[in-house]
Amino acid sequence: MNASTTSELLGEKAVATAPIIIDLGKLSRKKVKQLKKGKGPYSAEVAPAVAQVKANLGSEAAGKEIVPVVVLYQKKPKKRKLPMLNLLS
Repeated sequence: MNASTTSELLGEKAVATAPIIIDLGKLSRKKVKQLKKGKGPYSAEVAPAVAQVKANLGSEAAGKEIVPVVVLYQKKPKKRKLPMLNLLS
C-alpha cells in the first residue's frame, strides 16, 4: 500500500513538509546522552525548532504531539590508497 492510498483511506491530505536541519557540531558522548534524555544545552537548541514547526502548522498542530528526530553522524576519513609496490623485481 503506498502513502497516497493510506492517506486517502484515513481521509487525510498527503502533505510533504521539508525537514528542519540543525547542525549541532561535534558532540561528546556525555552531551549525546543528555540530549537523548531531553536535558542539557543541546536540547535547548532543539526546542525552538519544535516551537517553530508548531507555529508554522498553526491549527493543524492542535491536539498533536510533535516529536523531534535527532540524527547524529560522524564523517569517516577517506581511505588512502597505498601505492603499488614493485615486488616482482
